[in-house]
Amino acid sequence: MKSNNLNSLTFNLPEKMQSVLFAVGYTPERTINEAKLYLTVGLFSNKILSLEQAAELAEMSLWDFIPFLGKQGINTVDYDLTEADKELELVECLAKK
Repeated sequence: MKSNNLNSLTFNLPEKMQSVLFAVGYTPERTINEAKLYLTVGLFSNKILSLEQAAELAEMSLWDFIPFLGKQGINTVDYDLTEADKELELVECLAKK
């Protein structure tokens, strides 16, 4: 993979790989789009990008990006038990009002 700058990334697929991807329905556009999505997932998973930043990079609304991450098995919330308990207490308190 080479990069002239962060606005554009280029990588070369071996011809054999191009044939395999094409045979299963991957057009160049689909390959680029999915590569971008999975780069975004990796950057979010490694806590390099926030949820909002990752959704923006993926060119998805936050409300579309959250279920997309869920389908990838990626949690969008990183609470420890104390924080989760506080959130639950707040929800229960608000539900009583």
